[in-house]
Amino acid sequence: MKPYFPALDGLRLLASLNIVLLHFSTSDLLTYAKNSTLFSATSTPVFNASVFFVLSGFIYSVIFGNPNRIPRIGNFMKERFFRLYPLHIVCTLLIFAITIYRTHILDNPEFALKTLALHISLLWTFVPNLGFHLNQPSWTLSVFFLCYSLTPAFCKMLNVYYESGSVPPAPSNRDIAGCVEGVRSTELNATMCPPKGADSTSLTNRPLKNPGHIVISKELPQTLSHKTMSSSLWGMFLFFWVILILCINYFGELPNALRGIEFFCGLVLGRLFLNGKIPLPKKAIFNDTAILTVCILLYLNSTHSHALHFINSQYSYHIISPLLYCILVVLLANNRGLFVQVLSLKWIRKIGKASFYTYLLHSVLIEFLHLYLDKVVHWKYNPFNNILATILLIIILYGTCTAYNEWKVRKEREK
Repeated sequence: MKPYFPALDGLRLLASLNIVLLHFSTSDLLTYAKNSTLFSATSTPVFNASVFFVLSGFIYSVIFGNPNRIPRIGNFMKERFFRLYPLHIVCTLLIFAITIYRTHILDNPEFALKTLALHISLLWTFVPNLGFHLNQPSWTLSVFFLCYSLTPAFCKMLNVYYESGSVPPAPSNRDIAGCVEGVRSTELNATMCPPKGADSTSLTNRPLKNPGHIVISKELPQTLSHKTMSSSLWGMFLFFWVILILCINYFGELPNALRGIEFFCGLVLGRLFLNGKIPLPKKAIFNDTAILTVCILLYLNSTHSHALHFINSQYSYHIISPLLYCILVVLLANNRGLFVQVLSLKWIRKIGKASFYTYLLHSVLIEFLHLYLDKVVHWKYNPFNNILATILLIIILYGTCTAYNEWKVRKEREK
């Protein structure tokens, strides 16, 4: 069976809801809540698109941790394309039509059509100066598809690296400290040369049946090899964060096209988690305490980091928050505690699984609302700027996407 962490679907829901409310707040749909804690948490926001990159990378790394599960690049890209791209086309065309009707942008048809072509081809993210900002979430799809094209090869690299370190070559006699006479050759061979697929560390540390006066070093080359492997993976993980810092220093503001680095951070994080190289709380109460602490830090980082003048806002948004997302993901994958149980509730998981559809569609909803405000009520009043309207819009958006996702899952099972 594929590894599955139900609480991560709940995290998807929280992240997408935060981003949807963020775009509501920048579209005159949440001005009634301007002085509330909810508004400050959504307008900053606590969860940004980075959580989707880290989360997706983590999940794919764990799923493809078994080399037999790594798909061919063509099959993988085809599955991702038909799952996400058709809805992107529909959303882009709808927003383009509404934008033309509202702003008369066809006064410059060449620029408008160039913009449409860039968004449909998912190239606008990489050359944003050649067109205007049309479909807000489309940049994430561009980055995701770039990451997807490298995912099978990167996971193969991680798996080959892991396999070469998981069963190291047998040590020589010089590697065993304090070996003296009286060791039966069969026992020594069993200790030094574990069978293929066996846990070499457990065999090494297991006492011999008739050890006599033998004292075997606790740190045989097998253990050292595992440590080397762990250090290299951690080094790779830190390397990606150094690249992010260098990009921020060079560009001043991290370009969206480079946000995929966070996806590869998630891939390495998943491998570290799969190898058991991340220390995690053993008891539920400690796991809950750690999750609560991370959430508080995320809130403080998003809402109060500007008060700390020595922290660059770009570092806060693109370094500190994604690092906290990494910690939150592994704590939820630890499958312990009350927070995990709540986020693992069936109805939360169902909505969370459809969260990327809501991420793509909410911009279309906002454009339709603005069209109504422009052409029908002429901004004389805003019927959507109240708590009841916000709740109804969220229910309609998430309810529709969840129903569509459930229908799609049933159709796939029937095939």
